[in-house]
Amino acid sequence: MQAVGKILNDADVGAIVLIHGTFVGEDPWGLAAMLFGRHPEWYRRCCRWQKKLADRVMVDRGNFPSRYATHLSQLLAAPDPFLVSRFLWSSMNNHIGRSIAAVRLLSELNSLGLPAGKRILLCGHSHGGNVLALLTNLLSPQQRGVPQFLDAIAGYARTFDPAWDQHADCVKEGPRFASRHPLDLVTLGTPIRYGFETSGYENLLHFVNHRPSKFQPDYRFAGSLSPGEMLTARHGDYIHQLGIAGSNFTTPFVRSLWRSDRQLADQLSAGIHCSSLLRRIALGMRVPEEGATLLIDYGLPGGRWWRSGMGHAEYTHTERMLFHFEQIVRRFYLPTRRNATAAADSAAATEL
Repeated sequence: MQAVGKILNDADVGAIVLIHGTFVGEDPWGLAAMLFGRHPEWYRRCCRWQKKLADRVMVDRGNFPSRYATHLSQLLAAPDPFLVSRFLWSSMNNHIGRSIAAVRLLSELNSLGLPAGKRILLCGHSHGGNVLALLTNLLSPQQRGVPQFLDAIAGYARTFDPAWDQHADCVKEGPRFASRHPLDLVTLGTPIRYGFETSGYENLLHFVNHRPSKFQPDYRFAGSLSPGEMLTARHGDYIHQLGIAGSNFTTPFVRSLWRSDRQLADQLSAGIHCSSLLRRIALGMRVPEEGATLLIDYGLPGGRWWRSGMGHAEYTHTERMLFHFEQIVRRFYLPTRRNATAAADSAAATEL
């Protein structure tokens, strides 16, 4: 890990930001916003309590606890220390939760105050990776559809976030921010849902827990959704398949949330209906259209099925840290290896 830290330092990485996925955040069901939205102090307390509870229960199973970030920073031990932090968001499993998170993430990155030219490495687990996908679209020089996107969010966000307008104002400076700080993005088990905007990042790498089958091409999921196979993660990450476009948890109990989420659905998933979800799951798509994808067999969990989380919790285990960061620096920051990888990917694409 010290060697990794030196490579990151030599590559001018100024910060590493860890982004958790769904249901392990500050307000996974929107209860804090619904109950205490008009009382900022109580809202913040409720969010802190929910996140502490998630960290205590889940630890490093599909989650980045605070000690993960601290441990990572200590192990890297770079000559010029760089910031390792967590970005906390509601973790609601819907468009509005991820969209608010993308805007707040841009605002938080802007507040880091890094010198121009410093790179930022962002690692998103599960739908935290889809927060990154939305972020890249906010950084596009054209910013097509961004005003409508912000309008759809505002109706709900303003009910509990008094600083929302300041966060939204940062989006206007998104393209300028991207020109000052190259973003290197890593997703861990992120379901294929939103598109990444090419101009909004420098490097993009996906890790997917996958075990191929002789009945399908190596890059497709071929397992059934039986409880036994899911608990034992027989074919890899099942949540990666189940969380694709069309799966969305919204709530009719908070009118502003429901209305904002429906408006965002018209923009982010037009023409995709939940009625076709099973058919799309059966397609077994493991590889997104953009970025490089590493299909990794993390092994069967054995008797520790609770550690695997249907194959979805494997990525954030502390003992996987070295493997992931070795792969990241080889793909992103070692010029000779990166050129060889690009040539191999080009040759593979030509064969397909």
